[in-house]
Amino acid sequence: MSELRLVDLFHHHFEVAEATTDELKLKAFRLRYQVYCVENSFEPKNLEGLERDIYDGHSLHGLLIHRASGNVAGGVRLVRSRPNDPLRSFPLQEFSDDPAFCDRRRFPLAHTAEVSRFAISRDFRRRFSDTAYGDNSPGRPLVMQHITLGLMRAIMEISRAHDITDWLAVMEPALLRLLQRVGIFYAPIGGLIEHHGLRQPCAANIEEMVATSREHNFDCYEVMTDSGRLAERRTLVAA
Repeated sequence: MSELRLVDLFHHHFEVAEATTDELKLKAFRLRYQVYCVENSFEPKNLEGLERDIYDGHSLHGLLIHRASGNVAGGVRLVRSRPNDPLRSFPLQEFSDDPAFCDRRRFPLAHTAEVSRFAISRDFRRRFSDTAYGDNSPGRPLVMQHITLGLMRAIMEISRAHDITDWLAVMEPALLRLLQRVGIFYAPIGGLIEHHGLRQPCAANIEEMVATSREHNFDCYEVMTDSGRLAERRTLVAA
């Protein structure tokens, strides 16, 4: 029997969805609460059990859903710019004043978003590893190692749908190294900053990332681009 491709394994286990309804957004906020308030204490706990902030009103939200159980395995958001307040559009502007982030030739405001609230439930990882979902199909451990890649696929899907060409982010150095190992490269901007530990401000142009991913790790490229479907750049809407 031929070995299943990573993209086939991904589709067997997971699907991605943009959280466009209140119900799906609440699932994203509950996951964020679990990860950011309960598991890591990055944000304060509250009675409603939802983690939200001032950026959610101009953000796009993505979910990674485990097909067999229907449970949310991970979530991520893309914070879009505020046309009327560009200097306070993105969370990273609270922590970094690097002038590169204000370079509109490099980061066109209407087509730039910050990757934020990257969240994978520790509880989901534990239960999935214990096969509590009854999923013993081939490749399960490999897929678990690439849930992060699934969230990259989610933001690719959302970005293509909303004419986003460039991503900003503030990431743990360990996450940057993990992404590099699977062929996804963000360019550091400035030095490390302190934000719940040391973090690296960084950026990526989607077209360049897609090309580099294809060259360095074709299996991961297939997952991120849905076998190349998302590799094609859309015609942009005028800003």
